[in-house]
Amino acid sequence: TERSVILIWRDENFREIGREETPADPYDPRTRPWYKQAIETRIIGWTSPYIFYTSKQPGVTISGPSYWEDNSLKGVVGVDIDLKELSSFVGKLRIGKTGKAFIFSRSRDVLDSRDLAQYNVQEDNGTSMRLPKLEELKQPIIDKAMKSVNNQVAPESLYELKKSIFTSFTAQDQDFVAMFTPFPGAELNWIVGMYIPEEDYLGEIRTNRRYNFIATVILSLIAS
Repeated sequence: TERSVILIWRDENFREIGREETPADPYDPRTRPWYKQAIETRIIGWTSPYIFYTSKQPGVTISGPSYWEDNSLKGVVGVDIDLKELSSFVGKLRIGKTGKAFIFSRSRDVLDSRDLAQYNVQEDNGTSMRLPKLEELKQPIIDKAMKSVNNQVAPESLYELKKSIFTSFTAQDQDFVAMFTPFPGAELNWIVGMYIPEEDYLGEIRTNRRYNFIATVILSLIAS
C-alpha cells in the first residue's frame, strides 16, 4: 500500500476547516504501539504508557481496528490521551499535611509527577525517550515504601495486585504508613501508591491526649 500523510484541521464541531499533504513527514503509524496492538488483538483497547511521537510527552492511546466486509483491514483509529493532566492532578492531591500519591504501571513505569517530563529517560540511541522506572526516580521515601511492601508480598506479586495492601516504614527519621491499590477500572492496569507520615494523622490525637492528661492532673490537684 502506498503511504501518504494528510494533516486535517477541524473546528470544535469537527467540521473540516483545512487540510495539507505532507509527504516528507517521517511519521509512520504502523510502527507505533497503538497500531501494532490493535492489529494483534483485533479489538479496541488501551496501550501501555509511552512517549508520544510529536509532543514527546507521556500518554496512553485507545485504538481499534476497522475491517471491510471481506474481513480485510480497512484501517486503525487511535485517540491519544496525554498523562500531563493526570500527573498534575496527582501531584497536587492533598493527603494529610505532607502525604503524596504516585501511579505506576505493572511494568514499573512511573506515570505521574509534578513535572513528569523532567524524568523522561533518553534512550542510548539518542533519538527516542521512555518513561522512567520506579527505581530511576531516586526518591528515598518511595524507595522505602516499595521495599516495605515487598516485605509483605513477593515483588512480582505487587505488579499483579488485586486488592489494597497497607504497610508502614521509616524514612528520613519519620514513621510513615502507605497503601498500594489497583487503579479503578479494568482497562488500565495501573497501581496507585500513597504514603503519609504517621504524625500527620496521629499528631493531633497525641496532642489532645497530652492536653487531657494535663487537665486531669490540674483538676485532681484542685479537687485535692
